[in-house]
Amino acid sequence: MAVATDVSNRELKARCGLDLTGDARHRLNDAGLVNSPKVGRELRHELTEDGWDWAKKEFSQPYPPRADTGTRGMYLILSRFSEFLDRTNQSADAIFTPPAKDLGIRLRKAVTELAEAPGEWVALSQLRLHLSDVPRKELDAALSAAYQQKDLVIMADADERRLSAADRAAAVRIGGEDHHLIRLATS
Repeated sequence: MAVATDVSNRELKARCGLDLTGDARHRLNDAGLVNSPKVGRELRHELTEDGWDWAKKEFSQPYPPRADTGTRGMYLILSRFSEFLDRTNQSADAIFTPPAKDLGIRLRKAVTELAEAPGEWVALSQLRLHLSDVPRKELDAALSAAYQQKDLVIMADADERRLSAADRAAAVRIGGEDHHLIRLATS
């Protein structure tokens, strides 16, 4: 999880000081939490969706009985991760997966993840929460660029009476008009 990509035992040992072999690997594979396909002469380990879900649930668990001070502190920190993930409606991989270098890619991925179905509208207030690590100016510039390239459809909400204060604050101003909704462009 901490490396957020598939790794061999050699890479896992070098990066994290541990490896995944024998019964431990079999238990994780059998539980559907880790896939370990053989690539060439080595196994490559990667968390599955169920593995990420398990990790998110583990973040909110109380510390184990007879835990030492360090373990108790770690579980306190994990509980804050859990609260953040719940508040921003993200999965555990949001913490461990490095952000894409191209904000446009992150933007399209976020819209896809937030939409209830393909082509559905997403409130910019939701999107800003999801991309809370991106400074507003940068996100506004990426939204404007995507709008001009017609990668994404961004529009004002026609029924302004239903807009919350958060929706109004999250709007992006394009062409002298506040826009509140976004979706992927369809071909």
